[in-house]
Amino acid sequence: MNRFGPVVRFIAGLIAMPLDDKHIEAKPHRHGPVATYQVFVDDFDRIQEEASSIGSDLTFATFWLSEAITSTLALPTVPKDWIRIFSSFEVAMFVGYGFGFYFLYRWWKQKTSLKRFMERIRANQIPEFGDSLAGTFSSTSAETSTDANPKEEDK
Repeated sequence: MNRFGPVVRFIAGLIAMPLDDKHIEAKPHRHGPVATYQVFVDDFDRIQEEASSIGSDLTFATFWLSEAITSTLALPTVPKDWIRIFSSFEVAMFVGYGFGFYFLYRWWKQKTSLKRFMERIRANQIPEFGDSLAGTFSSTSAETSTDANPKEEDK
């Protein structure tokens, strides 16, 4: 058992990541200004609730529609005299299309309602003091700088 110890440690050293920080390669990427939004707790809970149901509906729609398409493609391969198998594929096909389009419709409606809700949150944000008056200050400062020294132009 001792003669395999160095071999195992060597192989583990090749596979495992070292624990010291000097071997971790991280490449930082700088971002420009990041827009942040202040959201009430009720709005945040609603976002979480709607987003989780949107993901579930899309998952169910994908499952049921793939099941329906598979049943549709398998239906012609069943001999006509095997009526039980043929009818079970038909039932699976109709149930799959029914549930698939139902969940797809729910996903589509909730996706658009979540988008409208997020736009409403963005519209409710109050701009910072400097952002709302930035155009006003820049235009007035340019006017005052030209008006302050009219004698220099005369020289």
